[in-house]
Amino acid sequence: MLSIIGPPQRAAYGSAEIEKLDIYKTRRPNAPIIAYIHGGAWRGGRSAQNAYIAEPFVKAGAHFVPIGLQTM
Repeated sequence: MLSIIGPPQRAAYGSAEIEKLDIYKTRRPNAPIIAYIHGGAWRGGRSAQNAYIAEPFVKAGAHFVPIGLQTM
């Protein structure tokens, strides 16, 4: 999958390593952004586990940002 759309850009929203977003970018100018929030009660998982979902959105012309679910 990443060989098709490329690795995500990482952007920090806090100081901890888990406080970063994975941003899968499309090449389309002025593209919409899809923010994917997993329904896992915010207790476990990682945004990288949802990377497979990014491909159809990126190929369709939207940026895809899965929200990380890690806890300390």
